[in-house]
Amino acid sequence: RQSLEKLSTILREKYSARIVYGDTDSNYVQFPTLDSLPPQDFFKRVREIASEVSACFPHYMKLAVECVFAVFALLAGKCYLYETMDENGVPSGVIKGKGVALIRRDTCDVHRDFLRELARLVFNERYAEINGFLSATVRRILSGGVDAKKFVVTKSVGDMGAADNGGEVMAEEGANGKAKVGRYTVPKLSAVPEERETQLRRKNVDTDAEFYEHCLPAQMQLVTRMRARGEVVHVGSRIEYVVVRRSHEKAGYFDSVAAKSESYEYAMRHKLPIDYAWYVHYFSNSIDALTSVVTKTTGVDIRKLKSFV
Repeated sequence: RQSLEKLSTILREKYSARIVYGDTDSNYVQFPTLDSLPPQDFFKRVREIASEVSACFPHYMKLAVECVFAVFALLAGKCYLYETMDENGVPSGVIKGKGVALIRRDTCDVHRDFLRELARLVFNERYAEINGFLSATVRRILSGGVDAKKFVVTKSVGDMGAADNGGEVMAEEGANGKAKVGRYTVPKLSAVPEERETQLRRKNVDTDAEFYEHCLPAQMQLVTRMRARGEVVHVGSRIEYVVVRRSHEKAGYFDSVAAKSESYEYAMRHKLPIDYAWYVHYFSNSIDALTSVVTKTTGVDIRKLKSFV
């Protein structure tokens, strides 16, 4: 931490750099005074700066230029999108990221494709096209025009203790007033009868086992249902599931994602309808994150796009 603070100070004071973002081993830096340089000269100069700054640290510590971004959008701490460029100033054409749905393993393809194209429009400042893109995408999803496989989410199956061997979901004492179900930390049922009754009622359950099961992540609640049907689900494996529309749901009402999750194979075999509206609603978070960055950095207010969806 001290080395990073020293690095940031040197870059700011000696090179008029602006620290866009820094974490445990990297600094994302902008050099406003070098903006007018041709790309090749810019690359040469930042490498020179890296060598000069490295000389301020012990010999076993070296600052390296990993890449140069054509565009960089910081959505939150450790969460950003970017596109790199080569030494001729040519963008890579590939949008990547860290901590965002675009690169997470548990993101469905339709969300990944949506976010990539939205980011491309934002990065290229094609704001006037965003409404049309959103309208066409939402219409295509809601009309069933996207392959069902693209809605599949994959998540890992963790240890649930006794429940992995056919027993009930049992909780053990955890830290900080919580309980543990296998590897998962969950709320603890109160020892006070009135509070306990309130907790059970909020989960719409009657027993301790049901309460703790309903406190588990959505995919683990699905795992318990799959096992109850006689399906074999191993700890450490990954399950594929989709969010479906249950028959008891009314229009405009969203049940919990845990209750709406179903294995992809089971959903297809039993012709369960995918809840396209849920997915569209879920995408709105990505829209909000990107449009907020645009509004903050450019002054162009496109935040109304979230309400459009």
